[in-house]
Amino acid sequence: MTPLQISDELAQEIWGEAETRGLPVEDFLRSVIRRERTLADRRKIEQEQAWWLSLPLRVRKNITSLTSSAAGWGEGGWYSSTADKLRAGSD
Repeated sequence: MTPLQISDELAQEIWGEAETRGLPVEDFLRSVIRRERTLADRRKIEQEQAWWLSLPLRVRKNITSLTSSAAGWGEGGWYSSTADKLRAGSD
């Protein structure tokens, strides 16, 4: 693996933050990456929520009633294919 090259200024900032928190630099960087992944997941969920709430209520009710059966859930099931079509704006 190629070593990561960063500016001295950024390296000092990373070292300083890690030291302030009482963590080794590697542990600090792992926690930063984990936190960013969590935030990215949260943003994705919020985008899905915004999409869902932007649908007309009648459409949400229809999707909810149709997907409440176990057959509708799961990878490639009715829900996922219909949601993809609705996002794309087709029937």
